[in-house]
Order: sequence, then C-alpha cells, then structure tokens
Amino acid sequence: MINVDVYEFLDTVDSGQDIEYSYNGVRYWYQGYTQNGVRCMEVFRHDFCEEEGLYYRRCVDKGVSFSEIFVKEPLFEGKTFWEVEQDVAWI
Repeated sequence: MINVDVYEFLDTVDSGQDIEYSYNGVRYWYQGYTQNGVRCMEVFRHDFCEEEGLYYRRCVDKGVSFSEIFVKEPLFEGKTFWEVEQDVAWI
C-alpha cells in the first residue's frame, strides 16, 4: 500500500470512515454507514473517470466486518484488494 500501512487502511475501512484512495490512475471514495439498522458500504468512482458516481454498494450482515467484504470483492478493475494492494494509494 502506498502512503500508509495496509492494516491501518483496513482498520479505517472497518470503522466506516470516509476514505479517498486511488488505483491505476482512478480515484475512489469509500464510506460505510448504518441506516435504519442496516450496515452498508459504498464505493464511488470520481475525478475524470468514464463512469463517475456510485460504483459499488453492499449491505453487510452483523458480525461481518466491512474490510472482510472489501478485500474479497473485485473492486479494482476486476481484481481483489490483495491482488493490487501494493498499487493502492490512500489520498
């Protein structure tokens, strides 16, 4: 991971805090939240992307961490976080 320890980044994902990061020249915005008792996480693409806006949204069951889902989903041009983590930068 660029600019930060990878586990610090994933701890922040778990906390639901807003995170701006980039991969392969594309900027993303992550947020986790609870609304009406439902825990959800969202990822937005932005900054001169062909497909700006909501990129990914998933509701998460209690007992499952946001980072557990985040690292398994192919959110990085069809690749998972662990496949590209060395190229992800926390902005």
